[in-house]
Amino acid sequence: MKQKSFFREHWGACVAVPVVFALIAFGILALLSYSFLSPYAGLVQVFMNESEEEEGPRDLMADLEQMEQNETTEPETPDASKEDTIPMSSITMPKEGDRYGTITVGGTAISCPLYYGSSNASLNRGAGTFSNNLDVGIPGRGRTIFIMGHNHTFFSDLRHAEVGQKVTIKTHYGTYIYKIVDMKPVDYEDSSAYDLSRKEENLILYTCYPFSELGFTRQRYFVYCDYVSGPQIDPTR
Repeated sequence: MKQKSFFREHWGACVAVPVVFALIAFGILALLSYSFLSPYAGLVQVFMNESEEEEGPRDLMADLEQMEQNETTEPETPDASKEDTIPMSSITMPKEGDRYGTITVGGTAISCPLYYGSSNASLNRGAGTFSNNLDVGIPGRGRTIFIMGHNHTFFSDLRHAEVGQKVTIKTHYGTYIYKIVDMKPVDYEDSSAYDLSRKEENLILYTCYPFSELGFTRQRYFVYCDYVSGPQIDPTR
């Protein structure tokens, strides 16, 4: 008597058995793949998160300038420059490469964007605020503000600065006025030409000297200014 085949009597097994084995194989492969790739997946996730968190240079003046250009009937925003102090918590502190203001030197043709940091990218677009020292600051911090510019571009007219002229720095949080009290050329290695440890607000502008020379020069031209007005930043608020 001919024995009947199991698969003939149970034809559904022809489909079910391969599917079961396929699922088992898929599960094993998935488990092995997870164990092998999970460390790398974590690294990729970390990289993606860091990339999302990183920001390029910001234009902190853009919103303020847009508000000034738009004619609206909305109530006027309080002018921080008219206040004695402003809370630090209300200010977006600039980071490296941010445009956070403009600088104008009275009696000269200098009127240009002001960036935080002194990288080539910043100095090619305007004046730069020295940032690599804990003793220096930005307007309103009650410290020395050290601003530089190229002698053949944005600070080329610094040669016409004179004692008594006003320097205006308009930031995204207030307007500051300084008065020129002295200027002089010094050797580029002469660190006595500036005091970054002063605990009172003052402004120093500098550029390469002579003004007519391009590239590296062995002298720098310094312009020293005293604080006149502008809101002080209160770090306790």
